Amino acid sequence: MEEAFMLLKEHPNSVIVGDYNFDSSWKAEESVITDNGFEDIVHNFIDCKKETMLKTPRFPAWRPDKIVCQ
Repeated sequence: MEEAFMLLKEHPNSVIVGDYNFDSSWKAEESVITDNGFEDIVHNFIDCKKETMLKTPRFPAWRPDKIVCQ
């Protein structure tokens, strides 16, 4: 992931969408995004902060899906 963001930061207006398999509480992984000049734009929309993975008997609800851009 770090290599992808390093390459894409050279291309203004890049967008990366998908299931990142981590949420914003994972600080080391989030820093790869922010340190390369990207941000998860879903955080800018109050109505979109809901979880995209529902709670299961084994795991709590969470949001691994991100829309990340420069």
